[in-house]
Amino acid sequence: MVRRLGTLVSDGVEIVTLLALNDQGAPRFDRHMAQELVDLSIPSFACTPKLFPDLMGAVLNGRNIRQWAATHDIVTAPDN
Repeated sequence: MVRRLGTLVSDGVEIVTLLALNDQGAPRFDRHMAQELVDLSIPSFACTPKLFPDLMGAVLNGRNIRQWAATHDIVTAPDN
């Protein structure tokens, strides 16, 4: 899976990994896998349902997802 994701990234595909979508925005994830995604420059984090439409808008409009997350006080993996 990680190899395929790496190929997609190198082909220019924008990938965002949503670790959880719940009101608490509390992620549960494999830290090793999250680190592999970060090594591929794939943002990985949790999001609340309220912020999800804005997240999708940011992705579709080509905004920097790490900056978007920071604006909403969301920590991206592997720091969370």
